[in-house]
Amino acid sequence: MESLLSSKATSNTNGLIVAIQDEQHPEAQSYGARPDMREDLPRDDEKGSFVGNAILVVITVGFLIASFPLAWMALGPVVKSVQALGWEQAEAQLISSYVGVPARRQYLLKATYAYTWEGEEYTSERVFFDEMVGVRRMYYHGLNRELKIDRERGQPLQIWVNPDAPDQSVIFRHVRWDKLAGNFLIFGIWSMIAAVLTAGVIAVFRR
Repeated sequence: MESLLSSKATSNTNGLIVAIQDEQHPEAQSYGARPDMREDLPRDDEKGSFVGNAILVVITVGFLIASFPLAWMALGPVVKSVQALGWEQAEAQLISSYVGVPARRQYLLKATYAYTWEGEEYTSERVFFDEMVGVRRMYYHGLNRELKIDRERGQPLQIWVNPDAPDQSVIFRHVRWDKLAGNFLIFGIWSMIAAVLTAGVIAVFRR
């Protein structure tokens, strides 16, 4: 009988302690009984995800914007060469020519020449439609050597002039296929990266 009374007393005491704890910390019981209320609390992972998505969008937009000048760098010389098919050939006087080296292992043929078109005198420095630097050192030095040899021999420089705008001229109007391949390679790699980033942004907005 004493054992039964002792057990009841212990049970009542434990119940009283639990009740006191519940009154002192009601939020613990509330969260334990309704775990769904935790969803109302701010989550650090959600904030991090938003910042990451924003950075992804900014990078993607930057890649897409830069794709336009890269596309023109690859296609521009081709378009200009096609347009120059209607230009007329003329004789010019080479004033100067040299191979510039803007950076290590990068070369660019520079030339200045004068010509007369329908009584008007013009001066131009355009050598190629593709005015980007190249890496073919011997190629540029070889062209420069040929230009100087022709000048020393007194031979006129053959150029192409736009009859509709005589101030536009070029020495070599052909497409430089080596530069075209390199430009398209750069543009292709850039486009693939931009496509992957764009797909990632689309996937984020579809969530």
